[in-house]
Amino acid sequence: MTRVRVVSSVCALLVGIGVASQASAWGQEGHRLIGALAYRHLSPAARAEVDSIIVAGQQAREASGETACPIHSLEDAAEFPDCVKIPNNHLVGKYQFMRNWHYDNMSKCGAPLPPAVYCDQGACATEAIKRAYSAMRDTSAAPEARLLALAQLAHFLGDIHQPLHMGDQGDKGGNDVPVTYDSGVLPGVRHSKELHAVWDNDLVAAAVSPDLASAEATVDASVGQAIADPQDVNSVDAWAAESFALTAHAYGDIGYTPACTPGASYVVRASYISQESPIVAKQLQSGVVRLAGVLNAAAQGTPGPQLGPIPLPQEPVPAPPRPKPTPRHTLHHCKATATHHCRRHTSHPRTKHRP
Repeated sequence: MTRVRVVSSVCALLVGIGVASQASAWGQEGHRLIGALAYRHLSPAARAEVDSIIVAGQQAREASGETACPIHSLEDAAEFPDCVKIPNNHLVGKYQFMRNWHYDNMSKCGAPLPPAVYCDQGACATEAIKRAYSAMRDTSAAPEARLLALAQLAHFLGDIHQPLHMGDQGDKGGNDVPVTYDSGVLPGVRHSKELHAVWDNDLVAAAVSPDLASAEATVDASVGQAIADPQDVNSVDAWAAESFALTAHAYGDIGYTPACTPGASYVVRASYISQESPIVAKQLQSGVVRLAGVLNAAAQGTPGPQLGPIPLPQEPVPAPPRPKPTPRHTLHHCKATATHHCRRHTSHPRTKHRP
């Protein structure tokens, strides 16, 4: 079957969506890029299923008055979980329950921690992907719920391919690691001030845009077959482990060694860009292939893992009712008689039922 070079596909898409000079990476345009390219590699059955979920789900959202962050394509779906985090968006509160699902934060400090620690109650990207796959395949679910599941699947699968969404050195995945740029590095691109943002934004621009200084850092492997081979959603743990291993480059190549002993600041040099850009390009390619493959598997009827329902935010627990005050006539009678019955009803009435 026809094989497609990821470099030409990615660059052409970036030009098409207007980000050839400055990509905004896995936070925005990078997710859209993965969604758009993955759609091209869907089987006819998977494409029809994705289109159906999007049309029915978006109609349901509009009918309920949910107008922000519309979803009309797999690109839109892949960006949705970030779109609803934008400040002043009226959907922020509704979708706040997803805020910890963008990363796994596997610690690089000390002994490896079990998933029960870094993914407490399934609140991490890898488990969110598995839940979303099962929820998306549930044809009895409401259209809006299936669309949300598709958006979660597309977005969080992209997130796990960003190494600093998987690894952490007690610095929020590099968000607390300040950086400055050496002069002349990546002209025309916004220079981020934290290491995490360098990987989210700057390195994507260097890896896939034909107009930047590091455009020679291209991807050697192809995206895959015109129709991507089905992928097992249970492989997300292995995919996350691959990304976690790449944090050795993200931190180490900029001089952040030994692990977990940060310095005051780090300098992004041309050598760092040239070292990391091919990694980013390969991770974007893997995100495309795997998203398309997982959706193709779903269209073939491949079941997902047996999971419980997606954890939703708990409703506030109402305070217990205040005890009824003792009637005045009873108090008057008690003062007069001081019986055992009266003492039982008038002694510290709020101790047991604290509001």
